[in-house]
Amino acid sequence: MSSTPTAPVSKRSAKTKEKPSSNEGDEINRRVIIVTAIAAMLLIAGLVAAFKFLLPKPHVPAPFDEEALTKTSGPAKTGSGAAKIDDKKPEEPLKIEAELIPAPRLAAELIPPPRPMPEAKISMELPKKAPPPDKETQKKLEMQVREVFRDDFRKSRPNEKAAFAEKLLKEALNTNDNVAVRFVLLRLARDLAVDSAVIRPAVRAIEEMNREYAIGDALAMKTQALIQVAKKRGVISSTRDTLQPIVEHARALAEDNIVAERFGDALELLAIAEKFARSLSKNTAARVHSRWQEVNEMAAEFPAVQKARDQLKQDADDPDANSIVGQFAALLLGNWEEGLSLLAKGSDAELKALAESELAMPTEGKAQLKLAEGWFKRAEKEKRVSAKKQLLQRAYYWYEKAHSLLSGLDKKIAETQLEKIDQMLPKPENPDFEKHWFAGLKAIRTRDYTTAFNQLDVAVKLAPDEPTRKRVQAYLSYAEHMRNGQQLLQGQEYEKAVAEFRLAASLFPRDAAAAYFLRLAIQKALNN
Repeated sequence: MSSTPTAPVSKRSAKTKEKPSSNEGDEINRRVIIVTAIAAMLLIAGLVAAFKFLLPKPHVPAPFDEEALTKTSGPAKTGSGAAKIDDKKPEEPLKIEAELIPAPRLAAELIPPPRPMPEAKISMELPKKAPPPDKETQKKLEMQVREVFRDDFRKSRPNEKAAFAEKLLKEALNTNDNVAVRFVLLRLARDLAVDSAVIRPAVRAIEEMNREYAIGDALAMKTQALIQVAKKRGVISSTRDTLQPIVEHARALAEDNIVAERFGDALELLAIAEKFARSLSKNTAARVHSRWQEVNEMAAEFPAVQKARDQLKQDADDPDANSIVGQFAALLLGNWEEGLSLLAKGSDAELKALAESELAMPTEGKAQLKLAEGWFKRAEKEKRVSAKKQLLQRAYYWYEKAHSLLSGLDKKIAETQLEKIDQMLPKPENPDFEKHWFAGLKAIRTRDYTTAFNQLDVAVKLAPDEPTRKRVQAYLSYAEHMRNGQQLLQGQEYEKAVAEFRLAASLFPRDAAAAYFLRLAIQKALNN
């Protein structure tokens, strides 16, 4: 029997039977690729999220803080009276709003920023003045100056010495390359001016010395120079041209001493001014005497005021202390912004009620008329010259405000009272000047520096004499720097604001408003 042999099965055929089909393999490969891709994407997303978290957040400037310009932790002083912060706020600043959809990051932003440089420190200290040369250096330099101007130093007549003082002053102002020589020239100009009994070059020399050198109390130095000039002028033949500057500077320096609360020096200066004014104008002499009476009242009450101030440091609500300090501020110094809040807490019932009514800021005509009548009645009972004048002026202020709102009999009453007070008050020497001058000072006390600048700018042009003009100019420069500083703060230009407030503080180093805004600007500059 034949059999049909079977074909042998090759190894290749066996293996082929064990291997899956090609469709199954493709499916497995796709799954592996998908899983790998998802894992890679998750890993990349995690790395990107972690890196973004570590990146510094972009800085978005905060909206401008308006309240910082109009609020402080306490009252600030300007001159001898405390300044009240203005209720008005600056114009609404532009606010920076976050975008709803963030902009895509640039490639460069993904690179970590370099370590920041150390912050520059902005000092609150004012630039220090140069110290005067030591005595030995001054002595040597003076010998050299005397040798150069040998012929001028030999002159002995007062008018020749006065001309030489002007010459030395001019020489000092033109000497910019040697501060030691400049100081000696200024000192010699001052001494020669005093010796020849002329005040203008003496005061100018002291002001120049004080501007550049740490000479100490410049006000006391000017006061003593004028007192010495007045003594010498008593034994030197005088004319209107030589007496008028003494009267002008004595009156101006007296006001500076009043602001500094040096009432003894102010009284002595006013006495000098009255003495020489008698030879010039009886009207001027009478005005100076009236001012002397007012300052004499201030001097008499000042010791009690100092004690009351100390008491208020211990107990800010003490009624008697508030009454004493409030009356001194409002009724003697004319600083109503400070005085009213103190009088409202004081022990004088009548003044307390009037101060509370005024602080309520009545807007109706009848309420304003009632307030005016209250101040007028108090003025009629007042014995102190200065207080009576201030009370009458306050009554006039409210009668004038009420007049435009009233009608009929009430309006006539206000008109009659305005005419009556106008007759009782002394007429101002320079009505236009005093109007702008006092308006400027009031604006400074309320921190409205734009108004202050505008009013004082007009007052400078209307100033009746040189010392008054220079005094107003100092306040004008102060108001300008404070105005500029506030505008720069609002524009977030903090370093420039620091410079402006520093200039303002250099004009009036004891001014608390300039010091406050300087601190604020420095803080803003360091934080940005």
